[in-house]
Amino acid sequence: MVLAKLSLQTCGMAAAVATAAADISFTVPRHAHNMHSTANRIIVLGGHIVVNDVNVTLAPDVARGQNIITSSVSAMDYGTGQTADLPVTPFDATYNPLNSWGAACGYDARTQYIQCFGGQLNGGSSTFNILSTFDTTTMKWIRSAKFPEVSGRAQLAGAVLGSSFYLYGGDDGQVSADLLRIDLTTYTLTRINASGTSPSGRKDHCIAALSDTKFVMHAGVQGNNSTGVNSVHIYDTQSNTWTDITPDNSTSSRPTPSPRYGTGCTVLNGSFYSFGGRGGVSYNDLWVLEPPNWTWRLLSPQDAIRSNVPSWRYYAPLVTFGKYLITHGGLNVGSTTAVIPNVLKSVADDTRLYFFNTETGVWVSSNDVLSDPWFKALPASNPKGGGEGGVNIGAIAGGVAAGVVLIVAVVGGIMFVRKRNARYLGGGKADAAGGPQPLEGLHIPEMNDVGSGRKLEVPEYDSANL
Repeated sequence: MVLAKLSLQTCGMAAAVATAAADISFTVPRHAHNMHSTANRIIVLGGHIVVNDVNVTLAPDVARGQNIITSSVSAMDYGTGQTADLPVTPFDATYNPLNSWGAACGYDARTQYIQCFGGQLNGGSSTFNILSTFDTTTMKWIRSAKFPEVSGRAQLAGAVLGSSFYLYGGDDGQVSADLLRIDLTTYTLTRINASGTSPSGRKDHCIAALSDTKFVMHAGVQGNNSTGVNSVHIYDTQSNTWTDITPDNSTSSRPTPSPRYGTGCTVLNGSFYSFGGRGGVSYNDLWVLEPPNWTWRLLSPQDAIRSNVPSWRYYAPLVTFGKYLITHGGLNVGSTTAVIPNVLKSVADDTRLYFFNTETGVWVSSNDVLSDPWFKALPASNPKGGGEGGVNIGAIAGGVAAGVVLIVAVVGGIMFVRKRNARYLGGGKADAAGGPQPLEGLHIPEMNDVGSGRKLEVPEYDSANL
């Protein structure tokens, strides 16, 4: 029910579920990965354990852990807190989107698909210009599309707004200032020339959807600036305009996040949250940027390492989950024991999920979340119940009262499909133009719709809570 942290030595099987009276954790640590709140579970995919495979000799545990990352996705079921590594095969035999880090992924609530673009090959220098689609109801990759009109790139960011996937920046040999739009019905890509105060070229930044027509972009590395920036921009798809909303420190006495990159960010009820990152040092502070004046408030301070508070880290995503914010993984996590001795700054080694309650303004334990009536009332099983390609984590873990259970899942063979054209690699019937047919009649409520629906009043950080 509640999960124990597994040693990477236990990760050689096809699927793993852990149950014990401990923190909710995934079996494999990682950084530069993607995490999403979907209709019925938290899903983590892709990423990396070691920064530089060339300069670090891989320990067997790390090699096994990296194999788990590239062959499965990690998931946490709502309602129970059970987690598992679920085996996933690539859609196209020539490209495995899980075997990369620094990709931009966005969740499309209309279709329950996760769309992922770009990324860099783990252990290599190749970057990708491929969009891959992951169906969260069947836990399968269902199509891939290549866009030769743009270069491969990693360390970019993006968000799904309506039926479009917007992407900004990245590293394709140089820091990019490209604003791209991929139409998710026609699978066409457009390079956008926007008006307003445009951000500089950026990598290792973060983007979060503010509405169906706007996204927020924060932090990142611009050009050769290795310490990062703290700028904040909003892009409006309807007016095709950038707006710089970076608070002016010269006219305000309110504190602001220091320049950084590799932050995790998300939006909840119209407010923008930013966690961690690196800017010469690694951070574990949590901030909220609130409308209408877009001023920062510090919710959890730097260096406050106490119960349930994540340590310093960067390349750790942040997602909303009802009234909670969740982060997981990241680099430079400040642990006293590393997966590989003496290379702590090069290895991700924290598997735990950390929860911040935006109603109480504190980081809380896994047990606090599991005992929350709101959480227990959430649907825990896949809509397809495992019977039509769906996967029910509860069914995998059912009947286990304590300890760690490893379950070997039977994985189907890789389906090879013939490419219909140079872009569309399969996944359904092609339309007259060679692309996939539009998806129609699907409406799934946004994850942020779950819960009270009211504006959350987030308490400001109070040193008395230390």
